Amino acid sequence: MNGFVIQIDSSKKYEKYNRIKKLITDGVKEECFMVNENEIKICYSNKYNFIQHQLTTLNYAISFEDIDKIDQDFTNYMVVNIQDQIQFCSDRFSSYSLLYEVTEDSIIISNLQCPNTSTPNEWYTVDYRNKRIEKHNKYGKTIEQYYAHLFGERMEHPVHDLTTTVNKLNELLSKAVKDCIDNTNDPIPILFSGGIDSSLIAYYTLLHCENREVELYNVSCLYENTYDSPDRLCAKAVLENLKKLFPTKVIHFIEIDIQKEIGQTLSQELIPIIYPNDTVMDLSIATATSLALTQEGHCDIGKKKRVVRRVLCGQGSDEQLGGYGRHRNAKKWNKLSKELEMDFCRLWSRNTSRDSRVNDYCNATCFYPFLNSDVIRFIRNIPEDFLVKLDLPENEGNKWILREVSRSVGMIACASFKKTAIQFGTRMAKLLNNGKKVNGGDRLSQE
Repeated sequence: MNGFVIQIDSSKKYEKYNRIKKLITDGVKEECFMVNENEIKICYSNKYNFIQHQLTTLNYAISFEDIDKIDQDFTNYMVVNIQDQIQFCSDRFSSYSLLYEVTEDSIIISNLQCPNTSTPNEWYTVDYRNKRIEKHNKYGKTIEQYYAHLFGERMEHPVHDLTTTVNKLNELLSKAVKDCIDNTNDPIPILFSGGIDSSLIAYYTLLHCENREVELYNVSCLYENTYDSPDRLCAKAVLENLKKLFPTKVIHFIEIDIQKEIGQTLSQELIPIIYPNDTVMDLSIATATSLALTQEGHCDIGKKKRVVRRVLCGQGSDEQLGGYGRHRNAKKWNKLSKELEMDFCRLWSRNTSRDSRVNDYCNATCFYPFLNSDVIRFIRNIPEDFLVKLDLPENEGNKWILREVSRSVGMIACASFKKTAIQFGTRMAKLLNNGKKVNGGDRLSQE
């Protein structure tokens, strides 16, 4: 795994630091420097290069007038030295995991699991002389509030023309996907469920991939003697749609078939990786994603396994565009904007931070076009009536504007599919729970 650890401790040996360091196998590099007679030991992977321009978003949100020095930190992280203190926080959506732990003798900041780990949802200040860690409330706002400031508050009654909205969202999503495609000749992998989010990402990828091959990875678990899960059936229907729209493109549909033993074994390995996310739902999602990123599947040219590190994914759409059933209930009570704002602000703690640790475990870097800054800003100004339509069934009325975008570009097959969460669409939840119905919010055993 790639990773880093910062341990602040002037009196004890670096026992926890060394334990976490054992998880890091990819080109570990160490640097030490002394501050006020206390040693701060930093360990990080060479893949996390120090890039100053990655700090621009947070610089925009925070005033740094009193900062003596900004360390160019790990991509999408922020650690700031202010005289006798260190402040730290993750990026807007925890694109890379950031965790911390405070003990009697030390403070540990890491992107990997520490015992009793917490996920920071505010700026935190470390006083390393007194070994204290406190919320940094100088600016009086949580990270969630900074995010809202960055992208603007949701407007409850914005006015938009439908045609203009469809065209603009199509344009921004297309550009966001294009920006995720690197300048190599490698195949372009996509986690592909056949739902509207991953289907549109596949469409835009084929639009911009030129002569490169596109790989669509689809996971399905064996249940009742068949691999024909909801995701597999939807994906095959969308595949035919894509082939008609792009008859000259090379598309490999990789079917990853998972038996019970493989899924359950991997899930146990993932429990410490996803922590502090620790619910049945977290584990089901993480297991399905990990299998797509690591397991061999079969396609038109034989067996195939992902080798390219960069992967495109559709996460972030449901939380912004009204993809959940509870969004319909919120709309009935005129509370949709508040529900969407809540989902948007907690996306980093419930989803992306967990996914970052899973992706790193799988040696993958996932890109999320729906979390592109320009896409977010535009979506936050789309009127509620374009997001959820109560006069239509759920498979038509939720994420309605995205379905209109899908139809406008010829992606008809997925435009009326009902949302099926990955743990259910792949049948992963059934596999891990032996077919029993369980509450996704139930806590996992850490034993």
